[in-house]
Amino acid sequence: MSIRSVSPGPSHIKSNFARPTTLHEAVSVSNPDMTEWYILSGHDINGYAIVPTFSAECEITPIQTCLGHFLPTSLPILKELLDHDSDLTLLAKRSHQNCLHILLDRYLPIKNENGSAHLFTAIDLLLAAGVEVNAKDVQGYTPLHSLMKNPKISSEDVNEVLLKLLAKGADTAIEAPRDGNVLSLAAKYLHFEATRTILGRDILASEPESIERAIESCMTMTGRATDKFVNLRTKTRELLKLWTGTAGSPRREKTVLRILADAGQVDSSGARMKCKVVHLAPEAQLDAANAYYETHIKRRREALLTNFSFQGISR
Repeated sequence: MSIRSVSPGPSHIKSNFARPTTLHEAVSVSNPDMTEWYILSGHDINGYAIVPTFSAECEITPIQTCLGHFLPTSLPILKELLDHDSDLTLLAKRSHQNCLHILLDRYLPIKNENGSAHLFTAIDLLLAAGVEVNAKDVQGYTPLHSLMKNPKISSEDVNEVLLKLLAKGADTAIEAPRDGNVLSLAAKYLHFEATRTILGRDILASEPESIERAIESCMTMTGRATDKFVNLRTKTRELLKLWTGTAGSPRREKTVLRILADAGQVDSSGARMKCKVVHLAPEAQLDAANAYYETHIKRRREALLTNFSFQGISR
C-alpha cells in the first residue's frame, strides 16, 4: 500500500497569514517562521500526527511531513528540522516508510530555472544526516524501489539519484516480494541509464534469473505506443540481452573487477593485491564478486601469467 496521495497545490494550502496551531501544521503549509517558533517553544520535533494532506492512514513526524510537501518551498524547513536533530530512524506508522522513502515516493517536480536541484539538495541533506538507504517499508520496498516506481521523476533524475544512493551503500540486489529487485523495476519503467548503471555495479543483477525477470518486466510495461516508447522499450530489452549467455561473460567480469578494485582487493590489472579502498559495495555484492572471481577469473589469469612467463624464458 503506497502512501502516495494527491496533495493539494499551493493554491489550496492554508494562507501563511492564518496562524498554524501545531508544529505539523506549520510544516505542512511551508511556514518556516512558525516552524522555528514551535521548535523553540519546545514542541516535540519527533512527535507523530495525522496530516490530512499527506495520508489519512499514516501518522508521521514533522520531518516526514516536510518531505511529503511541496519542494522547493519546504527546503528551508527541512534544513531547520535537521539542524535540530530530527530523528531519521523513525518510520511512518503503518507504511513503515522512512524519510527517504517518503521523499522519493511523493516527489512532484516543479518547473523552474533550477530544474531538480532542490530534489538533489534534499537527498544530499538526508544522506549527510545518515538516513538509512536500505530500509524496507511494509511492502519490502527500499528507497530505490520507491525511486523507480515514481512516474513523476524523469529517467535522467532517476539515474542521478541512483548514483547518489549507490555512493552511500544502497543495495540494488534487495528484492521486494511483489516486484523483485531494483533492476526489474528500472527495466519495467524504461529507465535505460539506470538499468545500465545497475548492471555495471551489481553482479547479482546480471544473474540469469534476474535478467530474465527484468526482460519480462520490460516487455509487460504498457504505455501509449508512440515511436519513442517502442524504441525505448526495445533499447532497454536489447541492453539486458547483452548480459546473457557467453556474450554477457566479459561484461560480468568487468563488473566484478570494478567491484573488487573499488574495494581494494585487486589492482588495475585484475591481480589480487591489497590496494586503496575507493568504495565498499554491500556485503552480498562483495561475496558474489569474490566467488565469481575465484571461479571464472583467477585460474584464467594465472594461466595467462604462467604462459607469459614461459614465453619470456623461451626467448
